[in-house]
Formats: sequence, C-alpha cells, structure tokens
Amino acid sequence: MRKRIGLAVLVTLVFCTPPVWADNGWRQILHFTLRESGDPALARWGSLDIWANETIATPYGYPYAGMMHVDGICDWPAVNVPSGDVLAWVSAVVTDYATIEQYDPEAEWAAVFPYDESKSPPDGSWGYDYPAGDCPDITPDRTRHGFMALFFLPEENQTFDDRGNRHLADLYACSEERGCTWYDVYDEP
Repeated sequence: MRKRIGLAVLVTLVFCTPPVWADNGWRQILHFTLRESGDPALARWGSLDIWANETIATPYGYPYAGMMHVDGICDWPAVNVPSGDVLAWVSAVVTDYATIEQYDPEAEWAAVFPYDESKSPPDGSWGYDYPAGDCPDITPDRTRHGFMALFFLPEENQTFDDRGNRHLADLYACSEERGCTWYDVYDEP
C-alpha cells in the first residue's frame, strides 16, 4: 500500500499536474504551505513551490527545482527571526526506508534539494536570509549552502489542522550557517 501511494504521488509530480505559470519551459507543479515546528509563538510560516522544466539540462538529472520562502518574525527587541529564501535542484528521490527512518520514521519517501551558490561550476542554486520588518540584520553571512529534504507521509499518517489543511509531508531544511529546522508541510483545500 505504501509503495502504491508513493508511486501515485510521483506519477502526479511527473505527468498529471497542469502548468500554473510558464516561462522558458518552467511550470509550477506543486504549492505547499509551511509552518515551522516547535514553539507556536516563534513558528514561522512560508511556502514551498515545486517547479519543473524538461527543456533544460539539470545538474542532477531530475527536471525539478524547489523554491522555499519563509517569513521572518520581528517583535523587536524580544524576537528577531529572519526571513529566508532558497532555490535548489532535486538531486535524489529516496525510497529506501532504512535511510528515511533515520530522519522521519513516519515518511514513505523523500526528495532531496541541495543548494550552494558558491559551487563551481555554478548550478544556479542559492539560499539567503534577510531581516524581517524593522528588525536589525543579524545575518552573519549572505552566502548559504545546505539542503532541503521533503519527506512525504503515507495517507494513514496524514492529519488535518483546525483550518482543514492536510499535513502531508515534513520538510527538513538545513543550512551550514544557520542549522536545521523542521517544517510541517500542508496543502490547502
């Protein structure tokens, strides 16, 4: 059953999603809402969009890129959590449960998105943080490198929040400069 659900999501990613926006072959195929795990008072919200382009050569052979945006929180001087953006290519699709369970034991499969704007030759990936609202800039370094891993949950592990949004995945976003953060990933009804 788990493999059939994973296969259905993968087929949907590749074949069944209509283009939302197209420019030079790019089309948005998925849109998710993110909510940072942990303290609800400091939980940042954001989005993750998956884009496809089968017309270009990609660094890892998968024609997909992920673009994450997270809104910062500024309640100066008590709270200063920066906003952030990442653009990364899909480098691997992981279906080996022994590997997946080390990170997210409830997940069925994962897509991995590395990013490094200092990579040579450049692959177009990047990530950076910036101040939220009127808060001072606490970002020590503008060059970011790290990865995102999007762990898809099987249907039996998916839940709904109080607004009817389905929690269908978990996102593990890591930056060498800022550390790692878990996000709950929701689709919107």
